[in-house]
Amino acid sequence: VYKRQGINAEYMGIIEIQMASTYSLSSRLNNICFFGLIVLGVMSAGNFLTGYISPKEVHPKFTLKGFKHFGYERYVKVEDARIIFDFEADLRKLFDWNTHLIFVWVSVEYSHADSNVSQMTIWDKRILHSEPRDHIINLVGEEAEYSITDIYLSLIHI
Repeated sequence: VYKRQGINAEYMGIIEIQMASTYSLSSRLNNICFFGLIVLGVMSAGNFLTGYISPKEVHPKFTLKGFKHFGYERYVKVEDARIIFDFEADLRKLFDWNTHLIFVWVSVEYSHADSNVSQMTIWDKRILHSEPRDHIINLVGEEAEYSITDIYLSLIHI
């Protein structure tokens, strides 16, 4: 019997056959897919946890300056108002590797005499991660994009 490094040649062939069957195409494909799933799971957990680790607080400042237009639309029977305001916000903290777009809006809320509450959006903007000049919002004397309309005719009493 031929001996190579102290291992019997007859057993060497058995070991080689077993190793060849362990690394078949289906076994390799299974290992690759399972490794891919593990990597995907770890990356998903990392993505989820980064949302809780980094601080995401923004403290905007809003000041109502006055009304540009206030009137009554007699055909539709509503009060109509356009306001002028100042708005400041620093949104740089909100952008990270996973944020592409932030939608910012300013809404006003007021109550009526019969305790109904109305809320309306008066200004909005989409802020992209690729445009850093828009990450700091500083609006002075800005006119509202959308007018405030009230069917209860109670804007005059606010």
